[in-house]
Amino acid sequence: MTKTTASAMHVVPTTEAASVAALNPNPVQSARRVLLEGHRGVAACRPHLSIAVLATLLGCTNPEPTPPVASTETCVVQQIGDGDSLTCEGGRRVRLLLIDAPELAQREPGQQAQRAFVGLAPRGTRLRLELDVQPTDTHGRTLAYAYLPDGRMVNEELARLGMVVTLTYPPNVRHVERIQAAVESARRSRHGLWAKDAFRCLPRDFRGGRCGEGGGRRR
Repeated sequence: MTKTTASAMHVVPTTEAASVAALNPNPVQSARRVLLEGHRGVAACRPHLSIAVLATLLGCTNPEPTPPVASTETCVVQQIGDGDSLTCEGGRRVRLLLIDAPELAQREPGQQAQRAFVGLAPRGTRLRLELDVQPTDTHGRTLAYAYLPDGRMVNEELARLGMVVTLTYPPNVRHVERIQAAVESARRSRHGLWAKDAFRCLPRDFRGGRCGEGGGRRR
């Protein structure tokens, strides 16, 4: 009976390992010889010969996948539209991802959210725009996470200030946990518009005509 030597990965007969080593003391060259000399019976047809180990020796294993690099662009603020949209110099319109601010037609809540946005990024501010999977919406607006020169994300700051709620449209969900955490923190502390119950009827419900005269959502 042939003696064997065991390892955590596989088992190779000692006699076979010795014969391969005798052919060439270099393990990489030995592995290549094993693969090439199929007529000697040491090829891949031997089930006990570890293909994974041979692939490792030959450098055939796939490297770890590299995460995709986020696409970024620059926007110089020309005008803040409302609490979650703006226009850049040159006319590009941008909609901030994962947040939803009250509409200006909602009067004070919408105006307060707009003022908060202007306070963060007044006209002339240079923003870095980070795009997600889907770069534009059906209105032709750029969908982005906007970053201030000091590195803060405008989307997250508006959430932290209590000016917006979360609004997700997959597949653009790269920073959803981050935004949700900021919105929830503001809600719990009744910060910003949460102190005035301004979100009794959510902005999307207002746009859909589902808000009553008192500001609450119609049942």
